[in-house]
Amino acid sequence: MIYTKWLRVLFLTVGLICIDNLIAGNLNKTDSQHGIKEAGYGPATGSNPQASPEIVRALSDVEKLLPEEVRYPRGLISALSGFASNPTPAGREKIIALVSEQLGDMEAADEFMATAGIIAMAGVMLDDQPVSWLWRLVGWGRMAKEMDQNDPLHQALLTMTVEAALAKGLPIVPEAAAWYSDTKKIMMAPPALTIQMTDWDFLNRLKSGHPGLKDVIAAREGGDLVSAKKAYAAYLRKTKTLSDDAMFLRTEHEDWIAQADEMMDNIWTISTHMNIKHNFGPVVGVYNEILNDLESLVDINKHLQLANLARVYRGTDNPKYLEKLIELWMSWYHQSPVPNTGQIGRAGPWRTLEAGSRSWRAWPEVMMAMLEGNTPDEVLFTFAKRYVEQGLYLATHRRMVASNWYQVESAGLATVGALFPEVDICDDLYDIGMQRVLWTADNSFLPDGFQIEVSPGYHGYPFSSLAVMLTIVRDMGQDIPVRVREIFNKAAGVFVYMTQPDLILPPLQDQGSAPKSAAEGLDLALSFHEDPTWRFIVSHFSGGEPPEYTSYAFPWAGYYIMREAWSPDSRYLVFDGGFYGAGHQHEDKLHFLLSAHGRSMITDPGIYSYRRDPYERYFRSARAHNTIIVDGKEQYRYHLRKPRPDGPDPDARWETNDLFSFVAGTYSDGFTNVGPGSRNRDTVSTEMDIIHDRSIFHPRDGFYLISDRVTDAEQVKQRSLEQIFQLSPIVEKGEESHVRPVKLALDEKSGLARTEETGYANLMLLPVGPDLPEESGVYLGQTEPDVRGWVTMYGRNPAHDLVYKYKSKLPVMMNTLIFTAPEGKELSPRINTSQPDTGAGISIVIEDKGHTNHLLISDEGPQKMRMGKFEGWGEILWVKCNAAGDALAGGTVNGTYISWNGQTLAKADNPGYLTWHKH
Repeated sequence: MIYTKWLRVLFLTVGLICIDNLIAGNLNKTDSQHGIKEAGYGPATGSNPQASPEIVRALSDVEKLLPEEVRYPRGLISALSGFASNPTPAGREKIIALVSEQLGDMEAADEFMATAGIIAMAGVMLDDQPVSWLWRLVGWGRMAKEMDQNDPLHQALLTMTVEAALAKGLPIVPEAAAWYSDTKKIMMAPPALTIQMTDWDFLNRLKSGHPGLKDVIAAREGGDLVSAKKAYAAYLRKTKTLSDDAMFLRTEHEDWIAQADEMMDNIWTISTHMNIKHNFGPVVGVYNEILNDLESLVDINKHLQLANLARVYRGTDNPKYLEKLIELWMSWYHQSPVPNTGQIGRAGPWRTLEAGSRSWRAWPEVMMAMLEGNTPDEVLFTFAKRYVEQGLYLATHRRMVASNWYQVESAGLATVGALFPEVDICDDLYDIGMQRVLWTADNSFLPDGFQIEVSPGYHGYPFSSLAVMLTIVRDMGQDIPVRVREIFNKAAGVFVYMTQPDLILPPLQDQGSAPKSAAEGLDLALSFHEDPTWRFIVSHFSGGEPPEYTSYAFPWAGYYIMREAWSPDSRYLVFDGGFYGAGHQHEDKLHFLLSAHGRSMITDPGIYSYRRDPYERYFRSARAHNTIIVDGKEQYRYHLRKPRPDGPDPDARWETNDLFSFVAGTYSDGFTNVGPGSRNRDTVSTEMDIIHDRSIFHPRDGFYLISDRVTDAEQVKQRSLEQIFQLSPIVEKGEESHVRPVKLALDEKSGLARTEETGYANLMLLPVGPDLPEESGVYLGQTEPDVRGWVTMYGRNPAHDLVYKYKSKLPVMMNTLIFTAPEGKELSPRINTSQPDTGAGISIVIEDKGHTNHLLISDEGPQKMRMGKFEGWGEILWVKCNAAGDALAGGTVNGTYISWNGQTLAKADNPGYLTWHKH
């Protein structure tokens, strides 16, 4: 073990020296200006492989070791074997096409090592191909990340590729060479192939004939490094001009300057999920994990704070902000040299998510500030070099699932390629990046336009990456693929139809404590595509055109939106009735959020941090959402999640028309007691025979009827149930930092709950049966024996969890009425309930504001029901009358007819959604 560690350290040391010095027998250039060739970045070597039975045998041995389910590498192995036996132009083109396709696509995880090795081998065999050094870099870099010396396939891949490269005197990624040295127990020091470039490496990558580079090329050819850097910095100042549309944040925020001033003393606002200030002291450490939360590392290394400094400098022209920006960026640069192996599964300055994110999101703003200010030439040169190195890193390493992560990476890679057309490798980086953008667009957006993680916040993240990247591509004169435009425009519909009346995205799933603006996302999109409905949202309902629909469904994502009007004070409800999502999910099927009259009424807890503590587990759990718990057990879909739905949820039902909206869904994936928000799949003991059906019926401009039916197979066991409603806290007007619980009055006997706010809209809830709660209560800021009664709005804050508790054998039928009233309006409906004259269910009569609503609700599916002069056949029957008792409107859910006072209002041969209104 000691020998292995000593050998690895010695090899890496010698290998790095090889970047700027000769290794005897391997290189024939001595001038320091040709350091690029020493590092393997130079022009093609010109070698042309002859018939090679050794390579054919090695490829055959590797293929025999491949698992049967591995598919992609076999085609490339076949192409390489054929070319090794008979190197023809047709064989060459086939290999180039296969490698190019793979670099822009995504192999399955079980093909990762095999594909990496075969790509590296292609780069060795076709080393006269100008881009072959990138293939070797990608292949060996990925292999070194996952290498297992005890795996026969890994050993065969490494041995084959390294020995083939040694035979040709080609540079090798140091980590791969170190593995080979350890395996063979030999000492060797081949020239090093690395992502990190020397200054000469970068200069020799600049295209000789590119417009504007004449002085750079002349200095380069003359061996004058200082003059070449100075000339390139001048070129950057003249040519790198991005529109303000390409800046991620363009709308003004009052706290930008305040945050920038705090940053002068290294006090940063950490805003990823949590929302805290942190004093770093003398140095901002790029590995600082604040409060034991890995997301703090994410926030530090996304460089959004640096972008804020850049933005404030450009707005104020105060040089102190630019000086601090340069200081912080250079500190980060020196603390985090670009590695050859990938940081994919753990946090760090080179985790691929952060590398991709800062490429499109923060660094364009940083670059513009540096270019517009008095930035030293050396800093500008270093910044551009690191930007391209970051592109090489993203081309080499990537996330291996369809997710916001891979989308952000791909957008970052394409951005680098578009920004630096004067660098020869950037043509390849752009092509690879745009191929990946196309792949992720097709595989990470559902047919209804929603991002596959079905979290509005995590829809906004990759959507924004596409918007900014495509704007930069446009600014740099590149073409945008039609398919990307089509998918992007469809994804914009999520912001249009999901937005709450306050233009904030509903805080479903992992959205974080800071509200996410739907208008901000669409504002980015408007920078290169004008759409009147997008303009309507961005202008806060004052410009453009309102969308065609008020209520809307995203059936693949499983979100259903009941909206009464496109106005800031409209009633709005979103129901979660479908796909669990590919990531960042909560246990919340059949959950809903309600806003009305300018404020949130019933909410979602969101997420505060990713620190694995009782709060994080609570925020993910079903008990933190507006759903039910049975015998202390709750939803647990985490262990059943699929990467992509097969289609819209088959149990979901949705109807919206001029008179009412209706939605229904079923949760049948089991209830478990593993603990709130637990992610321990190994201890799951799930009770699968409990079924929860929920529907929501909402007449326009009226009440909401929440109907919950819970059944099990046995129907003999006494059950304890909790029906939960998370009431939104009050955010004091003009004081976002002041969040307090809403003032709530609760009649514990009847369950009547009423908010009693002055200056804000109010809410009322009432259970109406046929089954009624035995107990009503609230949790508010509880920490023992478990966490309950919290939300993450602007931080972690107490809020009421209103809970109705039932004890009964199943089935249980719980109906709850919800009413809202604007500020200053009385909230006092008169409600009477009884058994229908005919049919099993409940009759509800609601008198409010001079009208009377009559409801007949079945608890056994569609049937004939009658109460007095009101009758029909269906699942829900509804008639609205005036003070004189004349019918004004009516409708059915899953019904065939409805009549009032002997008059048939609507009738159909087949069950459906019937409507009638008085003309």
